[in-house]
Amino acid sequence: VAHGAHAGTDITGFSLMGHLVEIVKNSGVEAEIVFSSIPLFTGVRELADQEVLPGAVERNRESVDESLLDLGDLGGGERGILFGPETSGGILAFLPPTLADAFVRELREKGVAAASAIGRVTRAHEAAPKSGLASVSRDQAQAHQTLSEGAAADVAEQLIGEEKRRPSRAD
Repeated sequence: VAHGAHAGTDITGFSLMGHLVEIVKNSGVEAEIVFSSIPLFTGVRELADQEVLPGAVERNRESVDESLLDLGDLGGGERGILFGPETSGGILAFLPPTLADAFVRELREKGVAAASAIGRVTRAHEAAPKSGLASVSRDQAQAHQTLSEGAAADVAEQLIGEEKRRPSRAD
């Protein structure tokens, strides 16, 4: 609350995308995640690329309305990570962009090394209320291209991804 957070959720179980889609749908906004900004434990990407994924990934993916998603050209491993239930208590928090950097800095100073801004709310969704859109770009350059094509001129929020514990080489 000190940093102006007005929405947040523990993404364990229902996945980052499952929770994000519910928030954008119920808030009537569009949000974009930059995949390369998501903190991952060592080895997760390699395992996902080999399709070594938890059983709940498919269930989580099937529970999300695909009309509310734009996963661009992400590969199967990347998509699996987005819908994975094992997040170690990651928090998805929504803060004003002017306060997000200070929040991440404070978390890191308190030992949360994996705290990271992973995206932003780009605009109000133009469709009917109780509708939204969650999109994921592979990297920052792709995200900037999407934004310059008209997705956002006026950024209202930032999304913050944070892990409750520091990833280690043993993980």
